[in-house]
Amino acid sequence: MISFERAKTLLAEQADGSATKQVLADALSTGAATPMSSSPGGGSAHDLARDFGIRRVTAARAGLDVAGLYEVLQALHTSPGDAYVTLMHFQTQAELFSLFIRNVDERILGAIRLVKRPKEQRPPFPPFASR
Repeated sequence: MISFERAKTLLAEQADGSATKQVLADALSTGAATPMSSSPGGGSAHDLARDFGIRRVTAARAGLDVAGLYEVLQALHTSPGDAYVTLMHFQTQAELFSLFIRNVDERILGAIRLVKRPKEQRPPFPPFASR
């Protein structure tokens, strides 16, 4: 499993002009971003592409702009479906980040960024559908 410290190194090594990855790299290097869990998670590229494809739809319906999500989905879809991808979540005072790293070659597939909203600006949860 890829550690949080290794992820910071990989972000610095794989700078490619992605604004989202650069914002996360800067936040990690200054200590502004912290992990949201004690250990990374992950799954197959296929499963993550499916799950985050659903999140893309729900985020759009909620009017959320999730920077980097399209690029991450492209990278997941072009990876072998069974490739294990480590998924790490970070937060700053104002933002949430998810970082996707393909384990076999430690390639950063991308990062997504969501600006936190105050509670009063968040859309209400839709009611559950009745049967």
